[in-house]
Amino acid sequence: MDEQASFEPRAVLGRRAGWDRLAVVVPVVALIGAVWIGTSGPRSDAGTADERNAQRIAQASTAAESVDPAQALRQGAAYPRTVLGIEVRSVADLDSSTVRDDPVLAVAGWYVAWPSLGCPTRTGVDVPGFVAELGIDADVRTFCDRSGVLVSTPNPAGSMPALPVGLTPGVVVPPEITNPDAAPAEVILIGRLGKQADQASSGRQLVVNRVVWADGIGRAQTTSILPKLLDRGPLLSSRPRERLADAMIGPTGAILMETLVDPATLAFVDPGAAALVADTSPRSERIWYRLALGIDPDRAAPRWIAIDDTTGAVVGTGIVGNRPVFVVTGADAN
Repeated sequence: MDEQASFEPRAVLGRRAGWDRLAVVVPVVALIGAVWIGTSGPRSDAGTADERNAQRIAQASTAAESVDPAQALRQGAAYPRTVLGIEVRSVADLDSSTVRDDPVLAVAGWYVAWPSLGCPTRTGVDVPGFVAELGIDADVRTFCDRSGVLVSTPNPAGSMPALPVGLTPGVVVPPEITNPDAAPAEVILIGRLGKQADQASSGRQLVVNRVVWADGIGRAQTTSILPKLLDRGPLLSSRPRERLADAMIGPTGAILMETLVDPATLAFVDPGAAALVADTSPRSERIWYRLALGIDPDRAAPRWIAIDDTTGAVVGTGIVGNRPVFVVTGADAN
């Protein structure tokens, strides 16, 4: 499975993901220039300091709001135009009626995190040292309800449209991005459009399966484990999982997410997969879930596979967006 973006090696369980980090500075000359032009003219001695400051703020706000978000994003873009073989779009692009509901999208913008309510900061489980050594994430916050909005400019107050975002449980995200007190982070998110979890809302949200780029740095895919499942492992290593995925869902593109969860958590990761596993293997308590792109992401929807960590048996497979699901029972890693 080859990553289709040259800037990003894929992180696999059993080896540490390497990364050459490149800080990209996004110029803000245009905004500074707009403020200078509006404030460098002749001054009246009659004006007080407070009045002049208020005028500067108003002029700066007007200048920021007058910029077409789509043009600002494209002209100042320091991000890749394609990632993992997918064309990167802006929030304004998604608001256009010409954009079809693709099974997978790469969207660039500034992410503003909302507070995560009811998320514990400690799990009560001692994380073994091998977890960090293998590059695995076992932070309980990775499995909490994490949401926010994606906007077109780094100024959320003047950014329209705003796209609601939900980070799928198990998707590893840089911690600074999910901090609601932090400044908006420029990101590229990969996911699909779906109905908002709030039943009272008729709007769409971006259901995110991977953060592929953030603040000028490409992000490798990282495997996650629900902390309470560290009591016995994981039992199934990465190579058997690779063999099963290749055999059961065929060659794929880049892995979007891979996580080891219990049935209750799987219901939040992928409700369709959870329902299928409950029918095909109701005794499964430790489930590996992998979601990967198709060989041609523009033509084929992502595919998923669920594997019982205890028995090594495949307990379900499927294709995102397709109601019929191909079920495989009895296949194992041996």
